[in-house]
Amino acid sequence: MSRATRCTAALLLLAHGVLLAASIPQNSVTIDEVVHLPTGIAYWERGEFWGYHHNPPLIRLLFALPAVLVDVPTDYRGYEHRVHPRGMDCLLGRNFMLLNGPHYMLIYCLCRSVTAALSVIGGYFIFRWSRELFGDAGGLFSLGLWVVCPNVLGHGGLVTPDVGSAVIGFVATFQFWRYLRDRSSIRALWCGVLLGLVEAAKFTFVLLPFAWGLIALIALWRAGLREWIRCACHAGVVLFTSLMVLNNLYLGQGTGRPLGSFEFHSHTLTRPITGVHPAGVPSRVNRFRGTALENVPIPLPEHYVLGFDDQMYDADSGLYYNYLRGDLRRGEGHWYYYLYCMLVKTPVGTLVLVAAAVLLSLWSQCRADLVSEAVLIIPAVLFFVAISSRTGLNSHLRYVLPVYPLLFVFVGRLGRIAAARPFVQAILVVTVASNAMSVVRVHPHYLAYFNEPAGGPANALSHLADSNIDWGQGLIALRDWLEEHAPGQKIRLAYFGTMFPEVLGIDYEVPPFGPDAAPTWEDPGSVGPVPGLQAVGANYLLGIPFPTPDGTGHQIPVPLNAYTYYRNFEPVATPGWSIYVYDLKLQEVNAVRRELGLPLLSD
Repeated sequence: MSRATRCTAALLLLAHGVLLAASIPQNSVTIDEVVHLPTGIAYWERGEFWGYHHNPPLIRLLFALPAVLVDVPTDYRGYEHRVHPRGMDCLLGRNFMLLNGPHYMLIYCLCRSVTAALSVIGGYFIFRWSRELFGDAGGLFSLGLWVVCPNVLGHGGLVTPDVGSAVIGFVATFQFWRYLRDRSSIRALWCGVLLGLVEAAKFTFVLLPFAWGLIALIALWRAGLREWIRCACHAGVVLFTSLMVLNNLYLGQGTGRPLGSFEFHSHTLTRPITGVHPAGVPSRVNRFRGTALENVPIPLPEHYVLGFDDQMYDADSGLYYNYLRGDLRRGEGHWYYYLYCMLVKTPVGTLVLVAAAVLLSLWSQCRADLVSEAVLIIPAVLFFVAISSRTGLNSHLRYVLPVYPLLFVFVGRLGRIAAARPFVQAILVVTVASNAMSVVRVHPHYLAYFNEPAGGPANALSHLADSNIDWGQGLIALRDWLEEHAPGQKIRLAYFGTMFPEVLGIDYEVPPFGPDAAPTWEDPGSVGPVPGLQAVGANYLLGIPFPTPDGTGHQIPVPLNAYTYYRNFEPVATPGWSIYVYDLKLQEVNAVRRELGLPLLSD
C-alpha cells in the first residue's frame, strides 16, 4: 500500500469521525435511546439481562460503559423483573432522565461516541476488504461511500444497536471470507468468536450462520472428502465457540431451559388453543409444548430466547402503523417498502454506482472469484429479503443497515477499472464528492435525509415516516429556533418522542386534538386549531398515534389523526426537518375551523 493511499484512507476516516462528532450534540435523545442507555447501565450494575431484552445486550454494554465508568446516577425505584418488561424499561428511562436532567444530554453525547467509534472501525474494515479484492482505488472508493452515507451518519451518532451490530456483522463476515481463503483452525476459532459477538448484538444476525453455510457449500463443491470432513470439524468449532461467547455475555443466565417451558407471545412461536377462552386467559400457547421438542434443553440464555420472541411479536402482532407514500395502514405493510426506502434515502450517486457495479460484475475483468462474490452477495440478499418479508413492521430503514457495508465493498470493483483510467478516476471522485455535498446540506440532521429526486427533506412527508424522518431528534433544533425567534415564549408542542422537552428548558403545553380524535368537547378552544406559536412532530402530521410528553413529567396518549389538521397550514420553520413550527393567526385558524365544521373563535 502506498503512502498516499494510507494518508487518504486516514483522512477519510477522520472526516467520518468529525461529521459524527459534530452531529452528536445537535440531536436530542431519540425514542429508543431513552431506554437503551439506562438498561445498558443496569446490565453492568445489576448483572441482569431481562430489561429491554428484545435486543441482545452487547452493543448496550459497550455504549453504557462510559456512563458506568464516570458513575452516572441511576434510579431503579419500581424497576422489577417481569417476563415481558417493556413497561419497566420505560419507567427506568423516565427515572434516569429526571434524575440526570441538567447533565442528561452530556451523558448521551459521551456514550454516543462509542457508536461513532464503531462506525469509524467499520470504515476501516470496508477499506481493507475492498482493497484486498479490488486494489487501493477500490478500497478508497468503498470507504468514501461509507464516510458520506447519510444513513450511517444518522445512526452512527446514536446509542442504538443498528450501526454497531452492522459493523460487527460485517467484520465477522470479513473474517469468514479470510477463513475460506486459508482454512486454518485459528481462523475458524476467530469466526466463532465474532459470530458469538454479532449474535449478541442484534437478532437480525440469526440468519448469518445460514448465509455462511450456503457460502461454504459453494466453496467446497469441488473439494474432496478429506476437506469436507476438515471443514465440518471447523464448523463445529465455529458453532461451539459462538455459543460459548454468547452464553458468557449473558453470564450463563437461564441457559439450558426446556423449550416447552417458555411463555411465548409471538405468533411465530405459539399456536392457537382450541375452545372458548374466558377474558384474561391466553388464547395461544408455546407451539412446542406437548410435542417431542417440549423437554429439549436450549443451549441459549433465556432472555436471548424471550427477546427473540419479543421481536417476532413486534413483527407479526399487527399493532404497528406503517406509512408509505400517503398510505397509512395498521398491520400489513408493503413487500417493497425497504427497496423504496433505499431508493429515496440513498444518495443518487451511490445508486448510479451500484447499478454500474451490477452491470460490470457480468464482465469477467471486473469480477472477484466466485467465493468472494458469494460472500458479498448472499448475506446482503438474505438479510434484505428476510426483513422485507416481515411486512408487519415497515417503519425503519435502519433495519437493513447490515446490507450497506457489503454493498459498498461490492461497488469497490469500479476502483479496479479506475486504477488505470484517469478519466474514470475523476468520475468516481466527483460522484463521491457530489454525495458529500448532498449529505452536508442536511448536516447535522442526517436522519431526515432524502435525495434530490425525492425532493430532499422538505418533501419527506410524501414518502416515509418514523425514524426515516422524525425519531424525536429535533428538540435541540427547536430549542435553538425558539431562542432566536421567540425567546421566553411558551408554545403549544406535540413532540413525537420520549425525551421530555422541559429537560432542554422548553416551556410548552400540548395543543388540542382535532375533531376526529376529540369527538366530544365543551370549550371550542379545546379542539382543533387555535391561534399562536405551535410546533408539531412530523409523524403526527401523518396521523400516526404515539404518546407525547405533556409538560408535567408524564406522557399522554395521542390518538390516530389527532394532529393532521395542521397540514392545512404552512409552517414558518422546520427545525431539524423533523418538527414543523406554525405561527397561526385567528383569521387562518377560523378558515380551517369552518372547513372542519368547528365553531369559530373570537379574539
